[in-house]
Amino acid sequence: SRVIYAADVSRRLHEALGYSKRKSLVIPNGFDIDSLKAAWGGRASMRARLGIQDGEPVIGCVGRFHDDKGPDVFLRAASLVRGVDRSVRFMMVGREMSETNPVLMSWIADLGLTGSVLLLGERPDVPSCLAAMDVFCLPSRTEGFPNVVGEAMGAGLCCVVTDVGDAGHLLGGAGLVVPPDNPSALSAGLLGFVSMSAAERTAIGRSAQDRIEVQFSLKTVAVTYS
Repeated sequence: SRVIYAADVSRRLHEALGYSKRKSLVIPNGFDIDSLKAAWGGRASMRARLGIQDGEPVIGCVGRFHDDKGPDVFLRAASLVRGVDRSVRFMMVGREMSETNPVLMSWIADLGLTGSVLLLGERPDVPSCLAAMDVFCLPSRTEGFPNVVGEAMGAGLCCVVTDVGDAGHLLGGAGLVVPPDNPSALSAGLLGFVSMSAAERTAIGRSAQDRIEVQFSLKTVAVTYS
């Protein structure tokens, strides 16, 4: 009786192929807000384990090593950020985001980012990794419904995302949307958040968190299916 999509971009693509518009229904993925909030309590200990000093802003991204996810875009933007503020560090979490990836390591070296990028690889504790960040970045070239943006928002982070898939819709004004494949625009957005005080970032992050809790919690989404 219905064709259910997790993302509006998926609905549009499928309807263009001939799927029934009358039957279309977009039900986004939901998020476990409680677990994302709880991980924040371990922020200090996580940062200490990673060797992050007090006063060092951390910009992070989460996603596998793939062209669609824009790891090269993230690093080019990171290089521009470091050109303005040498105190900023960067975190990359996801499959093959590790020192065993020779391509990734060569990019980091070529961009002069050696020693400033934390490569954590694939992790079972993504909420804890998010809690160690100050600003979240989605540098993707393409997406559907980017769950990681919802998780970052649920963790209370300021987010800068590329305008792909439903990323902008998910953010809903509680962060910044920039054009895809544009390291200059991405770095400008990231620097805007980094230059803010911790209190200012907390206020914006709380707005993002409230949006997820009200509109995209597991409870809210589950009710939609009924």
